[in-house]
Amino acid sequence: MKLGRSPLLLSGHLLLCLTAIWVLATADLAAGQRPGCPAKCGDVDITFPFGIGDECALHSGFGLTCNTVNGTTKPLAGTIEVTKISVRESKAWMSTWVSSQCYFPSNGTNYLNAWLNLNDTPFWISEVDNAIIVIGCNTLAYMTSSSYVIGCSATCTDVTLENGICSGAGCCQADVPKDISYYRGYFNENYNTTNIWQDSPCSYIVVMEKAAFSFNTSYVKSTVFYDTYQDIVPIVLNWQIRPWSCEVARKNMSSYACISKDSECVDITHVKEKGYR
Repeated sequence: MKLGRSPLLLSGHLLLCLTAIWVLATADLAAGQRPGCPAKCGDVDITFPFGIGDECALHSGFGLTCNTVNGTTKPLAGTIEVTKISVRESKAWMSTWVSSQCYFPSNGTNYLNAWLNLNDTPFWISEVDNAIIVIGCNTLAYMTSSSYVIGCSATCTDVTLENGICSGAGCCQADVPKDISYYRGYFNENYNTTNIWQDSPCSYIVVMEKAAFSFNTSYVKSTVFYDTYQDIVPIVLNWQIRPWSCEVARKNMSSYACISKDSECVDITHVKEKGYR
């Protein structure tokens, strides 16, 4: 899995490029552990099929590292902090970047377009837990993928902005399609903050966990949204063990992931590919 931002820069702003490998987190349910493998990293429980190091995971797709970052020990995938994993629900919580469009007279307009690539991994974006969220006063932005272009527009003209309401006034949202393994944030450049920067300098688009977001009117008047999330928002992923059904997987116990006596195998199909949790 790859995570990053591809900046489209005007006025010579410093080029940024951030890339990381897929990311995963803690377990809410004991699912067994390979002997001798760490069961925790910092305050996070690590349970099979995930593991610290590829030798402790079912395979490299579920391998994590355990590092100390700014004095705190955390599970990481690449350079990204792992926050939570649910074996029961086969969901994982990770961090993803914010796409932004900002105008300041000294720098002109700067676009940072975030992207997440889950192709060729066991993961895809949960359409149940996430939403496409756009914030701004003159903004039309989209989530683009290999098969979809979905977005919405937000305005502050002739509307009343309200905290907690994201229906077009300063904030809008759209549903995430099923079976999405790749997305990129994208702004329509005809909608920007060039003429309103003193009141609303920046616009944003994110694909993030719905439960973690509540619109605040200050988000369109300042950099409070960026400052609140520190440019990183939570996203929920689904995952499956592939490419076998439960019936086939049980025939090879050396690679079968449901090793706990209390576990149960459940078939999943993602984009016509068989798998199980």
